[in-house]
Amino acid sequence: MINTTGKNVYMTIYILFLIAGAALLYNFKQPTLELTINSWNNIYLDYFFKYITHLGDGLSFVSAVLVIGIFDWKKGVIVALIGVTQGILVQGLKNYAFPDAPRPMHFFQHNTPALPPHLVDGVDIHSFNSFPSGHTATIFAITLSLVFVFTANKPLFSLLLFLVAFVVGYSRIYLMQHFFVDVYMGAIIGVFITIVGWNLASKYWLKEEVE
Repeated sequence: MINTTGKNVYMTIYILFLIAGAALLYNFKQPTLELTINSWNNIYLDYFFKYITHLGDGLSFVSAVLVIGIFDWKKGVIVALIGVTQGILVQGLKNYAFPDAPRPMHFFQHNTPALPPHLVDGVDIHSFNSFPSGHTATIFAITLSLVFVFTANKPLFSLLLFLVAFVVGYSRIYLMQHFFVDVYMGAIIGVFITIVGWNLASKYWLKEEVE
């Protein structure tokens, strides 16, 4: 059996996040929400988000595969396949379905904001391929996979993993790399691919029940 309590905690908070996020998307026009988040800044947050955002890099997926693979090589392979699948989907959307989707700073070149956005030193700002957020998809897939593997009876650890995913997604907006809708969709993709991947693997390969 693959995890019960831990997954339920993670998914309950995730569903609440989706509901709240949908309400924000409905009530706030782009880029009002992004500029508001970006305006809550200070030197300590700059430093924190500049580095925490890298947890959404592909290298983090490699690290997760290695860690999980040490305990169970089959589950390590599953996480690797989930990482490849979500990466292909995200990059396909970025480069083929929505190649001209502007990043916030490019958007502001043609839509002058009421307040100038705050930029963090040392962060390279991109112009296009904004939708969806690959970093967000990656970190949600990683953290939910860790929940499936390690947190069956550790609800607090599942809560912590969700908060890590949320903070990385938040960092993408704070750093002016993505709009909220990019992060929102990234979270959906990461969780969807992970759930489908684990359920298929459990049914046809691991022969374990996912509750």
